[in-house]
Amino acid sequence: MVMLSDEQLREVLTFTFDALRQTRHVWRELGISRELQHHLRQITPSRRALQLVRTTLEDRDDIRVAMGHAVAQLPESERQSLDEVVSLWLVRPEGWEERLSAVLAERAEQRRGERAAAEERDAVRRLRSVEEILERSRTELAALRTEAALLREQRDSLERSLNEADQRAQGVQRRAEESAAETRRAKQTAERASAEVSDMRLRLGAADDEIDVLRNRVGELEQRLDEALRARVESDAAWAAEREARIDGEVDRARRSPAVTVPVREPVAIPGGRLDRDIETVDYLVRFPDMVVLVDGYNVSKTAWPDLTLEQERDRLVAALENLVTRTSARVRVVFDGASGAVGGSARRMLVDVQFSSEGVIADDVIVQAVRALPADRKVLVVTADGALTSRVRALGANTVVSTAFVDYLLG
Repeated sequence: MVMLSDEQLREVLTFTFDALRQTRHVWRELGISRELQHHLRQITPSRRALQLVRTTLEDRDDIRVAMGHAVAQLPESERQSLDEVVSLWLVRPEGWEERLSAVLAERAEQRRGERAAAEERDAVRRLRSVEEILERSRTELAALRTEAALLREQRDSLERSLNEADQRAQGVQRRAEESAAETRRAKQTAERASAEVSDMRLRLGAADDEIDVLRNRVGELEQRLDEALRARVESDAAWAAEREARIDGEVDRARRSPAVTVPVREPVAIPGGRLDRDIETVDYLVRFPDMVVLVDGYNVSKTAWPDLTLEQERDRLVAALENLVTRTSARVRVVFDGASGAVGGSARRMLVDVQFSSEGVIADDVIVQAVRALPADRKVLVVTADGALTSRVRALGANTVVSTAFVDYLLG
């Protein structure tokens, strides 16, 4: 059998990868390995994916024959556009090995010819480059000779200037002797100025001490301000907890009252005993009629893109949710912590409701209040990996799915 490298079989392996990727429903029936299934979920095959495809084709004649049958079923125009190696290696008609050897030999000879032509072109380019360098060198030599003549003229001019400068220096020396007395007087003036500088340094040191005292007072004020801010945040959190407890108490009293019937939301029953971490569960709940999907923003974005900045995480998540709404027509709201956030390109986003929590309020509380505000007959799905948030919204009759399963579904 003809031995081929991965590069010679690249067209075959890429064709098989695309064919298997488009027939996901038969993976289990064909016995495709889990590792290869993982790679088949990508649009562009990696080197490892192509290696797994080759191993599968070499170990499984039934899959190779199926791929050959797929090639034979292609329209004539598409089949002719395929590399001949694809048809020969997959279909394997009579005499295919001889024909494949001939094709590879022809291509090898063609590559050798192309390399020889390229080497010849490279040699011509190098020869031209040497000729250009030689011509530039001749031009530079002529320019250097001209420059040398100019330098000789400049040297003669400098010698004349040096003689004139020597004469002037003698006159300067005489004037310097005359100014010696003035220099002594200037020295005395400088000594007095030095004494004044010393005095100013002493005064500056005292000012530095006063600045240190002021800095200490500023530090104390900043510490007191931080304590006040923490106390404000704790107070707001306590107020929110008290308000939620009061609402819970009012709901409990209303439920116990025989005169008032409080509607209670019932979660959607999941068919087949599936768990909240199954992709099939996510798909079933997202597509459930009139379902409202509430997404714990950073909890999900950090699961999907942990190495990006917060702004990049937000943009990626909102874009993926836009695609989800387009595919499923689900009603989606995503809540992020912090009122100062922004989402790139938000002016064009019309399908996803993007919300940021107010200062001092976490996204969990916003999601819980949103569940409370919806009518009891409206089904709600909350996406989060936060155990505390999961417990709170389940108590209000909402369905939940974990962030990892939702990310797999969102990006699958």
